[in-house]
Amino acid sequence: MLEHKEQDNLISETYSQLKRGRNPMWNHMCLKLSTEDDLDGSHFILEHREPSDAQAPFKTLVDLLPDQYPRWVVVNLPYQLASGREKSKIFLICWVPDTIKRATLKQSATAKTYGIMAMQDLKPRFEEVSFVLQANNKYDLDLSEVLQRCARYESDAIDLETSLERLQ
Repeated sequence: MLEHKEQDNLISETYSQLKRGRNPMWNHMCLKLSTEDDLDGSHFILEHREPSDAQAPFKTLVDLLPDQYPRWVVVNLPYQLASGREKSKIFLICWVPDTIKRATLKQSATAKTYGIMAMQDLKPRFEEVSFVLQANNKYDLDLSEVLQRCARYESDAIDLETSLERLQ
C-alpha cells in the first residue's frame, strides 16, 4: 500500500487527468478511508478509477459502492445538450449509505456522521467540482436524476434520451 503522501499525490494526479477538457483520462475516481473501522488517524486513499473509454461507467460506479462504508467519488459525466453540443460536468458524490450498521446505534451514527463531515475535507481539493451529490441509497444515483441535476447548471436543456443512451 502507498504511503500517505504518495496517496495524496496519486489522488491529485488522477483528479488533474479526470478534469482535463474534452479528453479526460478517467471517468471517475472513488476514494475511501485508509482504515474504515478506525476513523482516528485515517486518510483518504484511491480505491478505484475508471478509464474514460469504459463501457457503462456510471453503472460500474454505482455497482462498486459498498453498503457498509462511506465513499467519495469525483465524476466527470459527459452528456449532450438539446442543441447537439457535447458537455460534461464534474461533481462529487458523498456516498453515506443508510444501511451502515455497527455494533451499537451510536457507532453507526458516528460512522455516518464522519462520512458526511469528511467530505468537507475533500471539497477544497477538488476546486472545479460543480456540485456535491449526497447519496444515501442507490436510488439517489439514478442516472436520469443525476443528469437533471447537471441540467440546473446549463443554460440549454440536456438531451436526456441521447445522453442516457450513451451512458448506459
